[in-house]
Amino acid sequence: MTRPERPLGEHMVDATSEIDVSRQWRRIEARLGRPRARLRGWLAACGAVGVAAALALVLASRQVRPPASAPIVAAPVLTPEPFFAEGTRVESAAGTKRELALPDGSRIALRPGGVLTLARSAKDEVRVVLERGSADLDVLRDSDRRFVVAALDVEFVVAGARFVVSVSEGASGKTAAAEVERGAIEVHRSIARSVLLAGESWTSGVSVASAGPGPTADDAPVASTPRTASGGRATADDARSLLAVATRARWQGRQRDAARALDELCRRFPNDPRAALAAFELGRIQLDTLHEAGHAAASFRTAMNLARDPVLREDAATRYVEALDRGHDAAACLSARAAYLAEYSTGAHAGHVTASCRDR
Repeated sequence: MTRPERPLGEHMVDATSEIDVSRQWRRIEARLGRPRARLRGWLAACGAVGVAAALALVLASRQVRPPASAPIVAAPVLTPEPFFAEGTRVESAAGTKRELALPDGSRIALRPGGVLTLARSAKDEVRVVLERGSADLDVLRDSDRRFVVAALDVEFVVAGARFVVSVSEGASGKTAAAEVERGAIEVHRSIARSVLLAGESWTSGVSVASAGPGPTADDAPVASTPRTASGGRATADDARSLLAVATRARWQGRQRDAARALDELCRRFPNDPRAALAAFELGRIQLDTLHEAGHAAASFRTAMNLARDPVLREDAATRYVEALDRGHDAAACLSARAAYLAEYSTGAHAGHVTASCRDR
């Protein structure tokens, strides 16, 4: 048998004595200077309204409660595009563009007809595999993480850039391509390496089935043929061509020829947007491959002076300290280290720079 419900008033307990009530009334009258009857009537009216509201809520809740047999239907929840989790394979249907967000804040827009997979999503590396179509990527810079976009047999390594990667199929087979809108990316194919800057594009230009182990003549950034303006002065197109010459020389293992081309670019076109990165790449070749620490230090110093991008400037300052340290120039190394730490005390490479110039 159902137990009868008790009146609502029986659940209310009055723990206040008459003495307490009288004391409170006296305090209120002294503060407001109003007659007790008026205040008591006003408070009583408010109390009545409150009790009536409480009863109405109780009755309403009893009236709208569904019967036990009625199913409870949850309201639909609208959620944003989920994070792109590791192992996820995404395919964008025709006429549909998929917007994907990575946990680190980077974003990918997969164009219609595209297919890609997030092969790895770790703190130290993110790896995206583009199987088909095109994708717009806006990758945030993170010095502790390696971001790679794989397309066919090519890897695009990104340190922070906005660019487009495509995989297309034509009469000669599949090709991979990239176009940089902002920042810079490295193109890795077999043992070959190249760098693309903002406004530059790259295409493999060969069938994957026929591609050999090394680079081909078509595997280079798109460059214009050198030409001169009136008066014999070279135009900016020559800087692009010199960068292409340096890239091809590096692919073919001719590091000294690549260094010459990059050095010429820096000397002839110091105001070209490519000059800062060319000086940085020149320093890397001189320090890491040719083992010419003195020349490398000068190149990194040039990159610092030319760089408009603060990230590139910090990277060049870091390598400048390293070159001086490896060249055993103690005084210059300590001075460069102090200058770096003064400007980048919380920089991405502060720990590495602090450990430099030891035992000098």
